[in-house]
Amino acid sequence: MSKRHGATRATGHTDVEMPAGTDAEAARWALRLQRGLDARERAAFEAWLGEDAAHAEALSAMQDTARRLRAMSGTQLAAARPARRAWLRRVGLPAAGAAGLAVVAGGGWLAWQGRDDGLGAPWRLATARGEIRPIVLPDGSQLVLDTQTQVDVRYGEHGREITVHEGQGWLSVQADPARPLVVHAGGLRIAVVGTQFTVRHTRSGLDAGGVRVVVEAGRVRVRRAQPAWRELVGESGLRDVSLSVGQAYVLDASGRSGVVPAPASGATALWREGRLDFEDTPLAQALEEFGRYGVTGAVIKEPAIGAWRVGGSYSLRNLAGFLAALAQQLPVQVEQGATGVFEIRAL
Repeated sequence: MSKRHGATRATGHTDVEMPAGTDAEAARWALRLQRGLDARERAAFEAWLGEDAAHAEALSAMQDTARRLRAMSGTQLAAARPARRAWLRRVGLPAAGAAGLAVVAGGGWLAWQGRDDGLGAPWRLATARGEIRPIVLPDGSQLVLDTQTQVDVRYGEHGREITVHEGQGWLSVQADPARPLVVHAGGLRIAVVGTQFTVRHTRSGLDAGGVRVVVEAGRVRVRRAQPAWRELVGESGLRDVSLSVGQAYVLDASGRSGVVPAPASGATALWREGRLDFEDTPLAQALEEFGRYGVTGAVIKEPAIGAWRVGGSYSLRNLAGFLAALAQQLPVQVEQGATGVFEIRAL
């Protein structure tokens, strides 16, 4: 893989190494894509993409920056113009060509300079293991964070944005058509105006490695994330999926996605009441889910048992009750060893 040469920023805003190499090529292709490609250019573009996976990444970053720049005010763009033109000269692009593109190339330089899209700097909200935390957001929306959850929140004049890095959250969103709330979780983008829904994106437990969105009230629009260049060359094939009450959207760890029926009313948010709900859930996943809230002290002694299915609603603070119920559902025995560990074995 070829080496990428991006911008490096010093402690101040004056000592900056302007972009070169892959980033410059990405800027030029971004301009051409906006203008339109003929057959020869399309072939050259496809060949460039195929040379190195970093090319698609760089182009996607350029296009993402362009979209953010389109949301900037005229004053902000004017302030950035001198530096933008200097950058364009360095990468060999005419400054005039940038106008119709909302300055993709200059936008890349602005992003490297630490500028944002008008939403302001994010603030981090997080919960510790076993903690469930209710939060009132600046607009009056309610957010409840599940255990071991990390999110970034950004609010601005024209938008609201939450990024779920890990964990699970329940949202009751104050309606504001002028500032829709966008939630990013894993490979999904969820857009809402006023609604109630749960979004989960965890590395362990239920739906590990994937994303699940469940609507409790109102509607949400879900879209899978994708490289920006696919949208530009017309190869997306992806559309927003509208979800209403009783529906869920699942993106699993393997990349498969689709709309599925939501669990029984309120079941997805039982964790807010201190309970866990399992329905045909592999035993190993059920134990991992308990483990998100605290140390379980339970081990499965035979790997095959982990795939056996369990069900029921349990207090997330009462693992002993769950283990006692296992013998009624599965041909297993649970014994506590001398070290205090609960060992689960097949009969």
